[in-house]
Parts: sequence; structure tokens; C-alpha cells
Amino acid sequence: MARVIRSVDQDTVHLSLLQTKLFLPPPRRNLVSRRRLTERLSTGTQGSLTVVIAPAGWGKTSLLGEWHAHRHTGASPVAWLSLDEGDNDFVRFVRYLIAALQTFQPDLGHLALTSLHSPQPPPAQALLTLLLNDLADLSDDRVLGLDDYHAINNPEIHGAVAFLLDHLPSQLHLLIASRFEPPLPLARLRARGQLTEVRAVDLRFSPHEAATFLNDSMALQLSMDDVAALETRTEGWIAGLQLAALSLRDREPHHRHDFITTLSGTHRYVLDYLAGEVFDRQPGDIQRFLLYTSILGGLSSSLCAAVAGEPGDGAPDNDAQSMLERLDDASLFIVRLDDNRIWYRYHHLFVEFLRERLRHEQPDLIPELHRRASHWLAENGRLAYAAEHSLAAEDSEEAARLIEQAIRPTIWQSGELSTLQYWLKRLPRSATRRRPRLSLDLAWALLWSAQIDAIEPRLQDVEHSIADLPASDVAPWRGEISAIRAELASQAGEIATAIDLAHHALEALPQDDRLARGATTGLLGQAYLLGGDAVAAGHAFAEAFVLGQAADTITLALIAGGRLVQAQTLQGRLHQAAATYRQTCELASLHGVPDTPAVGAAQVYMADVLREWNDLDAAEDLARSGIAHCVQWAGLAGLALDGYLSLARLLQARGDTGGAGISLSQASALGRDAGVSQYANRVGVAQVRLWLENGDGPAAMRWADERADVWRQGEQGGYVDLLEHLMLARLYILDRRSGDAETLLGRLLTIAEDGGLMGCAIEILMLRAVCLQAQGQAAHAMIALTGALSRAESAGYIRLFADEGLPMIKLLQEARARALMPTYVNSLLAACELSGASVADVHSRDTLLPEPLTARELELLGLMAAGLTTSEIAAQ
Repeated sequence: MARVIRSVDQDTVHLSLLQTKLFLPPPRRNLVSRRRLTERLSTGTQGSLTVVIAPAGWGKTSLLGEWHAHRHTGASPVAWLSLDEGDNDFVRFVRYLIAALQTFQPDLGHLALTSLHSPQPPPAQALLTLLLNDLADLSDDRVLGLDDYHAINNPEIHGAVAFLLDHLPSQLHLLIASRFEPPLPLARLRARGQLTEVRAVDLRFSPHEAATFLNDSMALQLSMDDVAALETRTEGWIAGLQLAALSLRDREPHHRHDFITTLSGTHRYVLDYLAGEVFDRQPGDIQRFLLYTSILGGLSSSLCAAVAGEPGDGAPDNDAQSMLERLDDASLFIVRLDDNRIWYRYHHLFVEFLRERLRHEQPDLIPELHRRASHWLAENGRLAYAAEHSLAAEDSEEAARLIEQAIRPTIWQSGELSTLQYWLKRLPRSATRRRPRLSLDLAWALLWSAQIDAIEPRLQDVEHSIADLPASDVAPWRGEISAIRAELASQAGEIATAIDLAHHALEALPQDDRLARGATTGLLGQAYLLGGDAVAAGHAFAEAFVLGQAADTITLALIAGGRLVQAQTLQGRLHQAAATYRQTCELASLHGVPDTPAVGAAQVYMADVLREWNDLDAAEDLARSGIAHCVQWAGLAGLALDGYLSLARLLQARGDTGGAGISLSQASALGRDAGVSQYANRVGVAQVRLWLENGDGPAAMRWADERADVWRQGEQGGYVDLLEHLMLARLYILDRRSGDAETLLGRLLTIAEDGGLMGCAIEILMLRAVCLQAQGQAAHAMIALTGALSRAESAGYIRLFADEGLPMIKLLQEARARALMPTYVNSLLAACELSGASVADVHSRDTLLPEPLTARELELLGLMAAGLTTSEIAAQ
């Protein structure tokens, strides 16, 4: 079976970028000037897009090189990106795109770039919006060139480029070179006069240009009749003319005319014939060098020496360098990739010919050539390149070994996890099944990228691989397996199982494995939180925060810090949550990643604190920033959803119910698309709150009826279940079902206090006060309200009271009349007034005649004011 020879010119896992891809090759010496075309390109930069579209060999890149080299002083700076097949990975494409743009300004696209350190490529529009915002700040006109765009076949990338075109700032012009028309909105841009086009018909050499090329550049001294004949035979095709010239150069002048008159056929046949003519006329050492190095995507002297040298002959690097320079000087279809003559590549058409020739003449040598390339690249630290060549050599075992060495940091830090998954999918299952580290790392990668269904088979592969290991060696493997299964159980709503598995994992994992222990402890915290135990969750997140504070685990620490902010907020420790937020931001800055998506977790939950403190402007800014960060990672989709819920609530506090509705719709779509556990339940509670704000009580009651059917079936969702029942209690009060409301609130208060959910406990006591007030039990309402106020004052709660509207104003006014916590009560009444609730309206309708409290009630009031829980009060 014929072997496929692939160009190995992409580093799909290694974090470094090939600077040669950002280099626009300079024009060749004695190049025929295409002034009429370069002027068209310069004029075209006044619009949005220029396209240079023609088949291979028509001189697209040469034209662009001439245009760039001969532009006038002060012309718009140009950023360049040469694309290849490896750039069909969306994350890789954007990384190179930003690297090209950073030649304008080193920090341009920094926020978008750091967001790519993700387990899954971020949503295109969210990412590109960050980039466009930076581009809009450019002070003068710039040009971005994308060469070889035909290599791109990923619809997501085409959509991203179309989005860029639709929102391109006026100071940036896009230039695309491609073999065929790209799937972009060219017709729309053409109709708007924003498109400049250079096509094959424009690139054809005119008879005058052909004569200049053949006689001046190639020094052939052909007659004008021969030039015209050759131009007609090749139809002005530049590659055909160049091949013909190379063939003619070695012929006697009197034989050249005969050659020209017999030349015929289509471009493809002309290429095959002339490439053969040129190749066959080269000395044997050059032929061998060309064939053997054709498997490479990039050519350097030492790499070529390693690949083209016979085993054991020790071909020196300087011989390979001399060969590359000879090819360059002879214009033998080699393209320089830098100014220092270090890196080259072959012309695309020529390398296709060489590979076909190699495949035809020496197919058995191809695997050996790839193995040589793989060995050199591995020795020089290019493990990703090396693995690619091993795959091309059909040596999946060696490829698996190389990938296993390269991927561990990638999972947590690189931002190209989707590329990693692509690599591993290309390996036969047998190669990964026998490598437990590889299988386990893939399972972690799948977990981070929310591909839940694909995880268990990988874990089973690990278990099969370690089955015969000694018990002492198995424990660490079992620990990581248990950690991953803990998260799977948590997402399935099996909280108790998740907690048990996480504890088993921590018992088995080595104490010095900060990466695995930090990740597992964070997963344990999430399980506790879903189960409604904010105190235990806080302890776990605090431990994970400490474990992750190293360069290779900083992402874990930042996410744990954000989760700790959440846990402390739920415990009612708002000031401590703010301190943790500051500490998390300082840690991110210390490690040079202040804008990584991982900081979005802390921003989302700190926005809740600021909202509660009634700093709505700062809360909105932070919520939106946190969402923008979190949506870039699939693993943070649940946190982004929380950000949308927080944003909806603060917009509702401002009276912007329309904006709140949009935010809830975005939360729902995100939760549905990302498969976020219990997203519908969490969004449902927020939606009911909005319905009530809009006066749509029937919709809220329908929600309660629907959820009641589920609750009767025994579904228990921990913290989320508590939030739902708290909303149900609110609906009972509105429906004048005071008895049901009091019974439910009593049960919920015990649950909230047992779990350390002080924010919920405060809301429960508030609702109990509202319920008692509605029944005319003013004294008991004051006792419940005092319990809420005593828990809320030190933390600085404001919105929790202000959002209750007129019923709360009435309660607070009565508390003021009784001189209960006057300073705090007055501040809350002022916040209610600022929120649009009319304190005067309550005065006009109700004459406040406080009902005297009994001695027993005063005693209860004192206990609640002291901050005792209901269990502690009952004990006394």
C-alpha cells in the first residue's frame, strides 16, 4: 500500500511559535517588477479587504513580497501570517493571529491570548471581541496579511475571519492570499466598494514582463518570437515560465527554439514534465538531497543533515547549509523563511513533485526518513514535531512515547488542549491503552473540556494497564481515577458518592503530587458546595488555593481562590471574601497571568459581594469581566453561568428588567450548550424572581407546580434544592399560605444554618418576618427581622433587604420606631429610598403604633441580636 507523505510543519503541542510563519519572504533578486499590481494593492488598503486569488505558481507571494518591500516611507505597517494545514486548529490559529498582530504592539491582544490557556477553544465571537477592542485602539492604519489561506478548511475559523471582517476597525485592513476563493462575504464587501481583487488573469505575465523575466532575470537571450511562443504556451503562468527557463538554461541556444515549439499541454502536465526536466538535470547529490528532505515542512542545515545523510556518514551541517544556499542562489523552488538564511521551505508545487517522486522511487525509505527527522527533533526539544514524524513513519509506539512526555504541562497551562485531543485521537487505541499516564492525562483533558461521556473508557484503560502492578504502585493511579470519578458523580447529582470518592483519592495520592492533590481538593470543595455545606467547601477550597500556588499549577490556585470567594460569600463572610479576591488577583499578577480566564472565577463571585454592598456599577463591571473570562474555557462554564445570574440580579436591582431577562437567556443557553449540571434549576429560580418583579405571578406559580412534581419524586439537589425551596416559600407568602410558608422556612433555616449558609439564613429570617407581618404578628416579625439584621450588619448586607421593597420598608420603619439597631436600620432605609421604593408611601398608608413586646419576646430578641442560631436559642 502506498505511503502518504505529509508535510510536518506544525507544532501542535509545543508552546513556542514558529517565527518564520510571521515572516513575509523578500522579493527575489532580479524580480520582474509588477508595478501595476503593487499600486493596486497599495490603493486597496483604503478598504476593508484585499484578496489575491490564483492557483499555485502564479506568483502571489512574490507579488506581496515586492509590494511590501517597495512601499513608500510612512506606509501602513504590515503584520504577516503564513498559514498551513496545522492552523485549522482554532486555538492555534488565534495564537498565531495574535502573534502576528503583536508585531504592531507587543501587548496587543494580551487578554485574548491569555484566555487561550484553556482546555477547549473559546467561543470565537467572545474571544474576537476582546481582540477587536484592542485593535480599535490602534492610533494609525495597519495591514494584516494572511498567506496561503486555502490551507484553512475549518468552518469555525472561516466564521471567525468573517466576524473580524464585519467588525474590523477602520484603521485595520485585511489582505488574504489564496489558491481559491475563500468562503467569506466577498460579494457584500464588493457591493460596498470595500473589496480589492487580484486574480490569476491579473497575475499573468504580459509579453513584455515575460521578455524581461526570460532575458533579463534568467539571461536566456531569447528572440521576441520565442518569448511570445513561450508566453502563449504557458498562458503567462509564472511557475511554468520559471520551469521552462530552468530547463532552457542548460540547453544550447540553437536547441532552445525546438524545445519551445514542442512544449504543450495543461499546466499540470507542464509542471510534471518541466519539474522532471529540471530535477533530472541536477547532479546526483542535489537530487538525493531534494528527495530526502522533501518530507520536511521546514529546512535547516542540521535537520537536513540528519535526514539526508546516510546512516553513519555523519553528513556535516555546513554541507547541508551550503546545499540550501546553492538551491537558493539557483532559484530552484526554495523559499527563504528568514533574513539570516537559516530556515527555508520548498515551493508548494515543487515539494509535491518531490514527494511523489520519492513515493514512486523509494517508498521503503520513507519511514526511515521520518524516523531520522523524529530523532533529531526529539533531541532538539521539539517533541511535537518529533511525534508528528513518528506518526508519519507509522511508529505509533514512539509517537505515544513522545506525546506522553510533552502533554503533562499542556493539560493545565498551554491553551491548546483541543490540539492535544486531536493528537491522541490519531494514535491507535492500542498505543494509548498500554500507557496509563497517557490515558489518564487524556481523561483529565476530557474532564476539563466537559466531554464527560468520553472519560470512562479512558479510565477503564488505565485500570486494565495497572491491574498487575504491586499494590503500593497502584495507589497513586487509583487516586487520580477516583478524583475524576468523583467529579463525574458530582455532575450526576450523586453528592455523597462524589465526596467519598474524593476522600479516597486524597488518601491514595502522594503528598508531593501538588497537581493531582490540588485538583482533587478543588473537586471535593465543589461537591461539598453542591451538597449545601459551605463550611466544608470553604476549607477544601482554601487548601486547594494553597496547594496550587506554584508556577505549574497556578491555574488551579486561581480557580480555587475564586471558589473560596464564593464559599465565603455564601457563609456571609463578605469582608473575608473581598480579602480572598484581592489575594487571588495579587497571585495572578505575581505569576504574570492577571488576565487569564482562571481569574474570572474570583471576579464573578466578587461581583456578588459588590452587588450586596450596593456598589452596582463596580459589580456590573466585574460581573461582565468575569463572564468574558469564564466563557473562554469549557471547564469554567458553570462559573460563567453564575456570572450571568449575578448580572441579572444586579440589573434587576437597577430596574432594568429587560437587561436582566437577556442575561438569564444567555445563562440558559450557556448551561444547555455546555451541559452544566442543574443549570435549568438555577436559572429557573432567577427567572421566577424576575417574573415577580414584572408582576407575572401566574408564571411563577406555574413554575412552583412543575417543580413540586419533581420534588415529590424525591429529587434532592443540595444547595440548589435549598434555593428552589426558598423561592417556593416566597411564593407561599404571596399566595397567602402563611402556614405552609412558616413550616417550610423553619425547615430551611435549620438546613442553612447546619451548612453555614448564612446568606440563605438571613434571607429565610427576612421572609419569616414578612410572613409574620402579613399575619399581623408585628412583635414576632420584629424578632425574626432582628435575627436577620444581627447576622447581616457586620458583613454589610444591603441589597438583600433593599430588594424586598415595601414590605421590608414597613418592617424597617417599625424596627426604627422600636430603636432596634438604629444605625444599620437607617442605612438600609436610605438604600431602599435610593432604590426607588417610597418610604413616604409607607408613612402615608400605615400609622406606626408599635405593639409592645412581652418579656419572653424581648429575651428572644436579645438572643437573636447576639447572633445565636435557632438551634442555640432552642438549647437555651
